[in-house]
Amino acid sequence: MKRELLDNGNIWQKSDGRWIGMVRYKDEYGVTQRKSFSSKKKKTLQAKMTEYVANFQEQVANSDASRKPLKESMKNWLRVYKFPEVERTTYDRYECTASPSEM
Repeated sequence: MKRELLDNGNIWQKSDGRWIGMVRYKDEYGVTQRKSFSSKKKKTLQAKMTEYVANFQEQVANSDASRKPLKESMKNWLRVYKFPEVERTTYDRYECTASPSEM
């Protein structure tokens, strides 16, 4: 399961004058998590939350394996699954087959 942002955050002011913000998201396991922010100024808090949401969206987009090129996926598959199992010469041959333009 992939990470998912549930909202862009809620902001409220506490009785002591501080501003509190919270963003909810689902992690890799589907469990709802919260990220909290606080600041003395509302604009500073909004900037922090906007930056967090943008970084979160970028990480989700970069982790999406379906958008990666096949060449990158093949290299990852070789490193993770095949390297520990096969002989070094077999691994080298697989590596050349997966990325012939890098010879």
